[in-house]
Amino acid sequence: MNEDRRRSEFFYEGVLNASGVLVIRMDQAGRCTVIADPNHQFAHSAPQLASAPEDETTDLADWRPVLSLAREVLQTGDPAHSIILTTDEGANTHTFLCNLVPLRDRAGELHEVQITCFDVTELRRTEKLALQERLADQTGRLASGIAHHFNNLLTIVLGYTELALGALPDDGSAHLYLHEVKGAGIRAASLTSQLLSFARRRRIQLKVIDLADVTAGAFELLRNLVDPGIHLSWKASPDLWPVSADPAQIRQLLVNLVTNARDAMPNGGKLTIDLSNVTIGPEADTEPRVLPGHYVVVAVTDDGIGMTDDIKAHLFEPFFTTGNMRTGLGLAVCHGIARQSGGHFSVSSKLGVGTTVKFFLPRVSQQQTPAVATHSVTSLQGQESVLLVEADPSLRALVAYSLRRLGYTVLEASDGLRALDLFSQIGCHIDLMLADVDIPFVGGKDLARRARTMRPSIRVLLMSGHGQDVASSAKAPGDDAPVLPKPFTQASLAEEVRATLDS
Repeated sequence: MNEDRRRSEFFYEGVLNASGVLVIRMDQAGRCTVIADPNHQFAHSAPQLASAPEDETTDLADWRPVLSLAREVLQTGDPAHSIILTTDEGANTHTFLCNLVPLRDRAGELHEVQITCFDVTELRRTEKLALQERLADQTGRLASGIAHHFNNLLTIVLGYTELALGALPDDGSAHLYLHEVKGAGIRAASLTSQLLSFARRRRIQLKVIDLADVTAGAFELLRNLVDPGIHLSWKASPDLWPVSADPAQIRQLLVNLVTNARDAMPNGGKLTIDLSNVTIGPEADTEPRVLPGHYVVVAVTDDGIGMTDDIKAHLFEPFFTTGNMRTGLGLAVCHGIARQSGGHFSVSSKLGVGTTVKFFLPRVSQQQTPAVATHSVTSLQGQESVLLVEADPSLRALVAYSLRRLGYTVLEASDGLRALDLFSQIGCHIDLMLADVDIPFVGGKDLARRARTMRPSIRVLLMSGHGQDVASSAKAPGDDAPVLPKPFTQASLAEEVRATLDS
């Protein structure tokens, strides 16, 4: 009988050790017995800790709250649960979920409490990353919606400003004022572009590029961003691997990282940009975790004020700020650029020492990026018929007026149903459908597919203030309509319409 019991206990201990669960039992006298200890961190110290004075410091002092709770379970007979944080010899923090269950004999007498501890460190980290991803997605959807409406307004402001500039003499004061309005509109358009980059909905133009060339081209701009007391320098490995990225987004990322580093250096210092090749193995320790592979790393290092762990936890949130930081959308945009480019971020910082932000971009094979096909546009004017579908009446009026000035015949509709009704009546006379993606009842892409079903030869040009979601969403066969992003200028409208008709 005793032999069977020993075999059963041996089997039980083996199963628990294999599962990674730590199991301890405490009796009424406070003595601890380790049933399973997969990491061998408790076996030698648990008995001493359980009987040591409460104020005595030991290597396992993190476990005192659990053992104290176990004593309460022995008194009350009620099960309990606890979550604790422990630190191992390597200063790594682990999270344990502890279940405390009273154990009774056949007579119902409570003799022991069993403490079952699950190491949920990785689970908690994964859960945190998933929560951050959900929050980023929700915030991104909000940012995309705001950008859509804002871009509609900016298209109207910039459009009528251009028309007014063309109608006024160049040397008048009103002309100067309107130039300032146009400049403000362009800067506002840049802000919405950052919003869409953060939301991961900005249309990107991926190319095989050399990050050293992009950095060299942007260095003068970066040097103008920093204060005179900051020494800015950059270097790159001579054999830097090629990467696939949008050069404009990489420049935006460098500007944001350098600006943020500058704000962390109120008394001046050194700011360096280092480009290098790095191979990440399965055991590499980065935060957040970078997938194994070959990367080109952009490391921006400053010797400024550094950051606490609390600040790092909120670093990529939009408009997060502290008394020493003016981040706004800067690092949130960087995070969006990283996601769009298939890259990763790693941040290391020590208060009073400085910060290093690393941007990992996957290596690609060296190949020439295919040239983007361009349309031969001999004239920006035309005599074709255009069906304009736009829900915003002010924007619709502006676009219709602009197209009529170029010689086009323009038919207008405020929603998808009216456009379909009009198209069913005179579709054979319509050469181009210019439709916003976000219109009531029937969306722009669905409207384009229906129109092509009714008349396959019709040309379609879509407009959007949402950005990348237009290009990245699933397409039906043949759904290759070009997209005119808002806000657009009078010239870009004319060029895209003409190019679509001539395609």
